[in-house]
Amino acid sequence: LLYDDIPVTAFTNGGGQCPDARGTNWCGFADSRVSAAWRSGSGGGQIGVMWNSAQNGSFPLPYVHVAIFQEADRTLISESNVWSATSAFQYGSAGVNSRGDVGGTIAYGGASQFVSSALWISDDVNGHKFAPLENYIGVQGTASRSGGRWGDFFTTRKESSYTNSWVAVPVADTVAAGGAEPHFVWFGRARDLPGAATFGVSIS
Repeated sequence: LLYDDIPVTAFTNGGGQCPDARGTNWCGFADSRVSAAWRSGSGGGQIGVMWNSAQNGSFPLPYVHVAIFQEADRTLISESNVWSATSAFQYGSAGVNSRGDVGGTIAYGGASQFVSSALWISDDVNGHKFAPLENYIGVQGTASRSGGRWGDFFTTRKESSYTNSWVAVPVADTVAAGGAEPHFVWFGRARDLPGAATFGVSIS
């Protein structure tokens, strides 16, 4: 088994505290295993990974840690943190389109909101940044979880015909659904979507 052991900035493992509007801790089962990984750039070039971190002295709520490595020698290029003082972020997913851009989903929620799902993109339009992470609401939660488990099942893939866009299934608990409400979402930049998309969202 071959691997590279590369130091990154210290983070806090284990389930964090992400109480929603009714006090349910939706990230109680979270840990710091990698939840998203990708190979991107022109012909590859970079390896990216995302994982959960619990709250700590630097971050008041749980957040997502992002690290980018050079594929050729696995040196660390950059690190970013997806975080907020009012909302926890956890459980990122990611997929790479044909251009080498990255898009995905991420869960968020706070004391005044229920756990929800956002869509995000990192590409040439926003300078391939993860901090701040350009994100848009995918499904807004309106109800509490029945338990603390959430998020270890999200996946994002490039769309099969319009391969510079993505498909994903963001989820949130809603009053209307009486529990989890999944949405199949096709998303991307307007330049990469057909002029009359019949479903999904266009992120301009």
